[in-house]
Amino acid sequence: MVSFNTLISACIKTGNVNRAKELVRKTMLEGPWPNVITFGGVIAACAKLGEIQRAEKWLDTMVER
Repeated sequence: MVSFNTLISACIKTGNVNRAKELVRKTMLEGPWPNVITFGGVIAACAKLGEIQRAEKWLDTMVER
């Protein structure tokens, strides 16, 4: 999971939030299972871009999982 979190973080830092979201979805389907750090990165990126509803959706997904 550390490798995935690092890759997701790199995507977010370079502005490729959509790729980061794809990677989180992939981990949810195929493993390793995303953790709080994984979800937190995507939530923060969405919020930073002003995509508040999308950030809330990811927060809800994290809580459900």
